[in-house]
Amino acid sequence: MTHMNEHGRSERITMALDALADKAGQYEQISIPWNGEQTIIPVVSIPLDAVVLNQSSHRIKAELESHPDRDEIAADPFSEHSQEVLAELLRSTDDYGDLKEDLKEHGQRDYGVVTRTGLLVNANTRAVALRELDDDGYLKVAVLPADADQQSLEDLEAYLQMRVERKQRYSFPNELLFIEDMKNRGKSDEELAL
Repeated sequence: MTHMNEHGRSERITMALDALADKAGQYEQISIPWNGEQTIIPVVSIPLDAVVLNQSSHRIKAELESHPDRDEIAADPFSEHSQEVLAELLRSTDDYGDLKEDLKEHGQRDYGVVTRTGLLVNANTRAVALRELDDDGYLKVAVLPADADQQSLEDLEAYLQMRVERKQRYSFPNELLFIEDMKNRGKSDEELAL
């Protein structure tokens, strides 16, 4: 896949952010920890070729450090060759096949996070899978403030990847009652199974 250059990526992201002005505050936003405080940032959809994979992602750091092309990738992480090596490393992660199948069935449900120059903080694996499914597709991303630096990106990556969701499972009887309530509201067996 051919990627936009940094100027093109930045321009495309700026266009997506500018388009939010027409929505009078009626667009998706998220709250993230950023430089010591919670910050609200917008979520937009941008073309998959307007993002680049992050060579500093800790999901593939060990594999990249032992890769024969690691020096070339460090010198030019956004070259076509470097991006393809990063994509291949992401394809080889344990749950890649399951993620790709889920994206094929349900589409992207969770946003990624991206810098104003198109560097993915997370959703690198999702971007690779979505490119395989639809090379001309889009990626839903939350766009970071312009003051993003490497330390802020690493802090955010740790937060996004290491947080533990505290959801208590329903007991079996309560789960059955929930299913019954949804069935009574007209949900089909197929919808309930999903």
